[in-house]
Amino acid sequence: MAHASIGEQLFALGWRGGSVLPPELHELIRRHLHHTDGKAPKRIDPNSWLIVVSQSCDIVVPRDDAEPYIELLWAHPYAGKPRKGYRDLRSTRQLDFRPNQKTFSELALTVHATVDRFFVPRSALLEGRPDVHRTLSAVAIKRLHAWFALRYYRPAWPEAFVARIQPVRDRLLEVLEPLTEDVAEVRVAILPNDRELDKDKYIVAVYFVVPAEQFQNSPDTRRLVQEGFNKFVSALNDCDGIELSTDLSDVVSGNEFTWEQTQHTDLWDFAYLSPFE
Repeated sequence: MAHASIGEQLFALGWRGGSVLPPELHELIRRHLHHTDGKAPKRIDPNSWLIVVSQSCDIVVPRDDAEPYIELLWAHPYAGKPRKGYRDLRSTRQLDFRPNQKTFSELALTVHATVDRFFVPRSALLEGRPDVHRTLSAVAIKRLHAWFALRYYRPAWPEAFVARIQPVRDRLLEVLEPLTEDVAEVRVAILPNDRELDKDKYIVAVYFVVPAEQFQNSPDTRRLVQEGFNKFVSALNDCDGIELSTDLSDVVSGNEFTWEQTQHTDLWDFAYLSPFE
C-alpha cells in the first residue's frame, strides 16, 4: 500500500491557507524562521499568531518536491483597534487588521511585509494540527493576499489625479474609518486612467460594494454604508479637476457587482496616493 504524500497528510491534519499554528508548535518551528542574517528570531510570544499564508492548493499538493516550502506570517497582537495609517491596505509595508470580527472582535494584529514573512519546509507542519481556537475569517485571508499583491502591483493612477485628491485626503480617511473591510469595499473607475491632465477633468465612478447578505438583511449596515458613500462622493466633488459620474456611482450588493465592473475598477487604496508608504 502506497504511503500518503506530504500533501495528503497535511490535508488530513486540516492545514489550509489561513491556518494558525498552535503555541505548542512555536518552538518546533522557530529554528526554521530565518532572516537575511541567517539568525533565527528570539523566542516566539505564545500570544503571537503564526499564520500560514500560502494558498491551500500549494499546501496540499501531492508531490513532495512540487512545493517544498510554505509561507508563514508572524502577526503580533496589541490592544486597541487597527491604526488609521496601517489599516485597509493604506501602507504597503505594515498592516493592522482584525483576524476575525466574530470571534476576536477586540483583537488587532500587526505585521510587517518583510520582517514578519518566512518560508519554512512544508514538512514542518506535519508536527501538529492547526489551532482550533484561533482562526482567520475568509475576509481577513483575502485582505492579507491583497496586501501582499499590493507590493508588486499598484494601478498607475496619474500623478495629476493623485495631486487633486490630496486636499481631501484626511476627509476621506475619516469617512472610511467606520467601514471595516468586511462591511464595504470601495472601488473606483478613473477616466482617463493613463493620462496626465493639465486642465481637463478626471471623470470618476465610485462604488461601495456591500456583501450580499448584509446588503439584503442588515438595514443598519446599509444605512452606515450609504452615509459613508454620500460623504465620500461629496469630498471628491470638492476637488478641483475631478467630476463624479453620478449615473454610475452607487452603493451596490456584492452579488450584483459584475465581473466586468471588477475588471474596469480599482480597489480604492490610500497606498496609491502615498508612493513612499
